[in-house]
Amino acid sequence: MTTSASKVPGLLSFVLITGSCLCLSVRAADLYWDADGNTSAATGGTQIWTAIDTWRDGSLAGPLGNWIDGNKAHFNASAGIVTVGATAVAPTSAFFEVTGYTLQTDGVATTRSVNGSLLLSSDVNLFLHTAGVVGARNLNIGGSVGGGLGSTLTIQGNQNAANAARVNLSIANSTISVSIIVTESGVGVAGIVATAAGQQITGANITNNSTGKTMLGASIPTDTLGVSSVITGAQGLQISLSGTGGDGSGKVTLTGDNNFSGGTIVNSNTSGQLILNSSTGQALGGTSSVTLTQGTLLLGNSSQINDNAAVALSGGTFHTGGFSETVGALTLSVNSTIDMGNGASILRFDSGARTNGTLSILNWSGNPATGAGTDEVRFTTNLASSFLNQITFAGYNSGAKTFDSGSGYFLLAPNDPTPIPEPGTVFGGLALLGTIGYRERKRLRKLWPATWVI
Repeated sequence: MTTSASKVPGLLSFVLITGSCLCLSVRAADLYWDADGNTSAATGGTQIWTAIDTWRDGSLAGPLGNWIDGNKAHFNASAGIVTVGATAVAPTSAFFEVTGYTLQTDGVATTRSVNGSLLLSSDVNLFLHTAGVVGARNLNIGGSVGGGLGSTLTIQGNQNAANAARVNLSIANSTISVSIIVTESGVGVAGIVATAAGQQITGANITNNSTGKTMLGASIPTDTLGVSSVITGAQGLQISLSGTGGDGSGKVTLTGDNNFSGGTIVNSNTSGQLILNSSTGQALGGTSSVTLTQGTLLLGNSSQINDNAAVALSGGTFHTGGFSETVGALTLSVNSTIDMGNGASILRFDSGARTNGTLSILNWSGNPATGAGTDEVRFTTNLASSFLNQITFAGYNSGAKTFDSGSGYFLLAPNDPTPIPEPGTVFGGLALLGTIGYRERKRLRKLWPATWVI
């Protein structure tokens, strides 16, 4: 004998088989958005997600009730603004079936959460945050974002320079597989931040032709964000990294052939990494400038940056990863590092200028007598002595000089070509001298009378 119970949103269906087994199964109900609840069928519209009597069970004309987590949410009919408040919501999936809906947080800076995946029908555009929002906003998406052909995700804001309209990917190994449009009409930033490991953005494009920058980031030590989408448009890119230590923390990796024309800013603490690793072109091929404040800009392939892009070192490390790169003018304003990595790296700058700070060069394997060799740091225009005096090659005394290659560039090298002895070598030499002195003292005592003082 088989008995089944009627479906109730979020409750169990009971099945009894031959009187010997009671089997329990959970099936997510389909709940349909009906913001006003005044008609006999779901009409879509604008309201808080968890407002009373805004969901219809089973169909557009189903009985009216409240939202229950663990069910499927359907947004159709007339598009409106859906607000997520202090109470997090957890749909198995949220289906946006008509274009023009906006999913936003309430009017506070505190993070709000939709703990489930978002699925967009073909040609549907879903807005995240409203176009006029001016304060910091954080919306957690606890799942992947996918969609049919032609679907897009538009991230909006009107932030000042201190604020961001953020969308956080908060569940590990989530993916955004639709194209993204950023329309930040202020001077702040809007974009995607990984707040868990293994996040991916794989949609065709990330496009920004507005006035504020696109933000891509990784929030805490183990968070990672991989971006294979092509980043395009006239506006620049801000990489926000706040990992607090250890390898593998706070990493954003760009693998697309990106052609956006604005500047690139890397905001980080000491451990964050922006990795440039396009195998099909240049990760920063169109950018007008690169500014590194802290953290590490790491090459995963050669020729990743626009050859004419100015590079400003305001802290942090430009790490070649053993690859070669050509860029525009170098400026130094805060203590910074160039790490030549393992392998043969040729790093060429158009020119160099310093306003403050010292430049340390690590893992350089060139010839100190000529500046040429396995690793080379080249400048098209010669450096001023005031800059050269503030450059130190690891393993050598401070200061640097240049050699004219005769081929249209100058080679940078340590000012003193004699390497500083390793501490072990110095200590070993002192110990040897001490041993010799002790033995000689004993020998001389045998040659003079005991009453003589040596």
